[in-house]
Amino acid sequence: MRLLEWYRQRDLKKIQAQSQTAYTGFESSKSYLLFYQYSQLAQAEVSAWEALLKEEGKIVDCIALYTFKEKEVPHDIYPQYIRAKESTWWGKPKGEVFIKALEKKYDVFIDLSSGDHIAAKYLRYGSHAALKVNFGHQKKPWSDLQLDFKLKEQGPAARAALLKLLAFINK
Repeated sequence: MRLLEWYRQRDLKKIQAQSQTAYTGFESSKSYLLFYQYSQLAQAEVSAWEALLKEEGKIVDCIALYTFKEKEVPHDIYPQYIRAKESTWWGKPKGEVFIKALEKKYDVFIDLSSGDHIAAKYLRYGSHAALKVNFGHQKKPWSDLQLDFKLKEQGPAARAALLKLLAFINK
């Protein structure tokens, strides 16, 4: 392991938030955070997730991770985004959007991204959410609930399955 990787892992362990509150159930939960990586998922797919949760009466924040080096940010990205290049030398984001996302306590954190970009890891580990949801076939150490879906191909099925599970938990 390189020294930089060792330092990153040590720093991630320090910021890893242990949720103080338990997931209260779908009916009582109010605030949701959707996180996605701009290069992996179309904005229309993220909008479908956001619309589904808002239809259920939830307050939804959306944050995108923008990893490209171009100075111009695309127009179809959500207003709140984290730029990977705006980070410390070891990869921790330092923008206002990132800091506010870590300070706010969400009921549910839904990660629509895949991959292990260091900026995404900082948000995943540091989020103060009562329930953290992950998609994919590999168990992630930061997540509480994992659904084995490929979001690009199975988005509608994943949305239906997640709503059913969220309603089922703590019923």
